[in-house]
Amino acid sequence: MKKVVWFIGIVAFFMNMAAFAANDVKIGFVDVQKVLTSSQAGQKTKKEIESLVSKKKEGLQKQEKTLQDMQAQFEKEQLTLSKSQKEQKQKDFQEKVREYQKAGSDLQKEVQKIEAEFTKKSLKVITEIVKDISDKDKYTAVFETAQSGMIYADDSIDLTERVLKQFNIRFGS
Repeated sequence: MKKVVWFIGIVAFFMNMAAFAANDVKIGFVDVQKVLTSSQAGQKTKKEIESLVSKKKEGLQKQEKTLQDMQAQFEKEQLTLSKSQKEQKQKDFQEKVREYQKAGSDLQKEVQKIEAEFTKKSLKVITEIVKDISDKDKYTAVFETAQSGMIYADDSIDLTERVLKQFNIRFGS
């Protein structure tokens, strides 16, 4: 009985393979990361992030300078300060360090939020574009290069430039 079930399974497998091979299989791939970074919207988002970081970096540098000055001042005065004065200066210094770290962390979170929002909106548009291209040109499957584990593919099945062109049109700049 096991041999019969095994034989039927093998026959079904090969019948499916024959049917699959009989159909025209058309495969493509897209480098989504390239679309995100090379697109007009991606470049605009990158500039917005750079501008934000530049503005915030000035404030962080001022805070860092204040911390350095506080540290230098403490080192100069520590021999003449009472125990309570030392403790107060150290407490003030630690508070400034926390503020500095929080500002850096807040900036990082803000950048990540901007990137995540852009990526989420973009992936929706990219998926629609890939579906449209697949439907129009009868692609059986389209893979994303970074996620597919693809090591090599002929450039003739690379849809990245087509997707990028449509993305720039649909997403706007």
